[in-house]
Amino acid sequence: LFRALPEVSDVETIGTYIPDHQQDKLEILARVGVELQPIAIRPARPKDPAALMRDLRELDAKLRMIERPYRSDAAARTSFLVSKAIAKLQGEPNAFESYSREIADILDRELGAFKLQLSGAAVTEKTLPPVLRERFIGASGQYLVQIYPKGDVWEDAPLEHFITALRTVDRSVTGPPVQTYAIAGVMRRGYERAAVLALIAVFVFVFADFRNLRETLLATVPLVFGGAWLVETMGALGWEFNLANLFAVPIVIGMGVDNGVNMLYRWREERDKSSLILTRAVGKSVTICSLTTIAAFAALIPADHRGISSLGWVLSLGTSFILLATLVVLPALFELVGSRIARAEEAEAHPPTATSSTRMPEHKGEAAPRRMGGSTRA
Repeated sequence: LFRALPEVSDVETIGTYIPDHQQDKLEILARVGVELQPIAIRPARPKDPAALMRDLRELDAKLRMIERPYRSDAAARTSFLVSKAIAKLQGEPNAFESYSREIADILDRELGAFKLQLSGAAVTEKTLPPVLRERFIGASGQYLVQIYPKGDVWEDAPLEHFITALRTVDRSVTGPPVQTYAIAGVMRRGYERAAVLALIAVFVFVFADFRNLRETLLATVPLVFGGAWLVETMGALGWEFNLANLFAVPIVIGMGVDNGVNMLYRWREERDKSSLILTRAVGKSVTICSLTTIAAFAALIPADHRGISSLGWVLSLGTSFILLATLVVLPALFELVGSRIARAEEAEAHPPTATSSTRMPEHKGEAAPRRMGGSTRA
């Protein structure tokens, strides 16, 4: 059933090491053994040195004929070895007698070992090596089935697809991929819950400090915009949160709130000079601190470990987006909110007043108007 799944590349059991059609194969080996039984290798009789020299010279001449037109490197190397053998034979006529005996002895041992292998018995679970039996048969008598995935399951999506397909056959399937998938799911849910709790705690602490909902929301603007841009960019690039770069979540939250709180405190002190906050006040220090932090996080990107490298990318991008929101979005909101506050303060300082006036007759005998007119001036 597992082999039929398109997500599976191979399935390995103890039966993998037990050959099929053993009886037919044993019969073939028995016939081969009968034919090889009378064959024996005996030491060769010493050859006449003159005849051996003649054969070597003839072989060398043929090799040279092949080497020249075809430019064969193999023929050239063989010709060189033959030339060395001729030179050695000229100096010592019986130089190759011991070599012939050693070759004969080696071939005789190899032939004997091959004959023994031809008389083997059928392979069963009991005759397999202990290391295989211990691997595929548990102490309780249960058999192990090893299933290999097709494709790269180091990413979360392919791994989830692979585990889901296996569970359609057996709900109790287990092993390192299943454990990794379960652990990753638990950690991901834990980090998501921790991120939500951290955001709530940050909002509560900032609100307790400013005691104003509007200023609390302004302080969290870099975090909200930077975090949203980070998630959108990761989705566009095909990146996913994994067990390594999930550590970036609390760091990004802390960086975003820190920038917003510092900027807001300065804006409250110098609301009438909001245009100078970025260049001459805390905005400059926030920029320098954020850039040095980005440089430190970017040092993780060249790491050989893929998880550490992805952590460096997420931290660097998250901090960059938070800095961008701090320098672009937050000052614009300062200008917008500041102008509204200024208009409200001016209205409170100069409230509208109502005045009444009467029109007196211009000439002595002119009657005064019977109705009094009122006008209001702001």
